[in-house]
Amino acid sequence: MDTVMNFERATMQWLVHGYQRRTLRRGVHEAYLTFARTYPNWVAALFDEHFINTHLLPQLHNATQGGDKVTARQVAELWARQVSMLPSLRQKHIARVVPVAAHFLCMVADELAAMQVDATTNMLVETAVG
Repeated sequence: MDTVMNFERATMQWLVHGYQRRTLRRGVHEAYLTFARTYPNWVAALFDEHFINTHLLPQLHNATQGGDKVTARQVAELWARQVSMLPSLRQKHIARVVPVAAHFLCMVADELAAMQVDATTNMLVETAVG
């Protein structure tokens, strides 16, 4: 009986995890579409779809799994790493992009809140982009 219960529990966790990943990906995608229309200059400065999908989305997924939050500073650091190798320039880039990163995270949180289907979505907003 324990084996069946463990299998059911593992299956449910797998389904919930998949749902969370799809919901988060959809929310991030929708936020990015709005962001790209509103801030084409930042898209041209590599705060683009590649950055979002390759660097930020995995960070958000990991945060959701661990119950952590992704801060604007963390997003800015990810972005700065891709545009500068020099630590001194990287700090300037980080300072410049923190407000943009914060705004993007708010846009993601708004999208996730708008897709509110159940408590799981609220948990995504609170943990990943909080």
